[in-house]
Amino acid sequence: MKTCRPRAKQVSVIVFSLPESTFSTVHPERSRGTVLFLGPVPTQRLPRGVLLAFEGIDGSGKSTQAKKFVAWAQSIGLDVVSSREPTDGPWGKKIRDARFTARMSPEDELAAFIADRKEHVATLIKPALERGALVVIDRYYYSTVAYQGARGLDPAALLQKNRAFAPVPDLVVLVDVEPKAALERIATRGQGTDLFENLATLTKVRELFLSLVDAHVALIDGARAPEVVFGDVLLRVLSGPLAGFVGESDELQPVAKLFENDRLTPAQKAERIRQVLKVG
Repeated sequence: MKTCRPRAKQVSVIVFSLPESTFSTVHPERSRGTVLFLGPVPTQRLPRGVLLAFEGIDGSGKSTQAKKFVAWAQSIGLDVVSSREPTDGPWGKKIRDARFTARMSPEDELAAFIADRKEHVATLIKPALERGALVVIDRYYYSTVAYQGARGLDPAALLQKNRAFAPVPDLVVLVDVEPKAALERIATRGQGTDLFENLATLTKVRELFLSLVDAHVALIDGARAPEVVFGDVLLRVLSGPLAGFVGESDELQPVAKLFENDRLTPAQKAERIRQVLKVG
């Protein structure tokens, strides 16, 4: 008599060899020599690579929104590369360590950010965009303009210097909150504050962020509940750089129809999108 054994469930694991400096920018699990992507295998492709940058002062909630968006995009089968700056490479580590000890001079700090970003662009961002992935970055060169500009460097020159080598995002999601509210949020983390996180600095940084708002920067009120903010994020992204994908996706046709409804306000559309997609 034969014994029938249940067939083991197959799990797809994709292994990529990447420079060590990009390990934790791609996935929080670290190893030496490889990065394991244990998330869902992509089933849908974009016509071209799309770059989204989430920006805002410390405590704005931008990281929460970036993670929510990445999780949603992966859930519908998109090829998503999630990253952050500073990276965990040698230059990024130097920047992070200085946040809690003694800040570098403005010039040395800028040089470290530029070196870190150049490696990030060359090893992760550009290759991902070239293969048609959706790249989501928690902080990008807009943070350099705002934070280093608050230290006295010329914001216009900083922007020009970065755009000379770094791809311009298809959309910047700028999550905005008052500095006092941001500091209150930071205090609840129980992790202390770093040298960037004080009222005077965050006030200057916020002013510079707001000065960067243009057609491809979506200014979003981050003072609301995270799930409400996320509805706004989805509205801006799905009606912006992912509009073509939404129009061609059978799954997202209800969202496409919402965009055509001129009787709804943007806030109403954002709320309806959350309801249709069943996200919070």
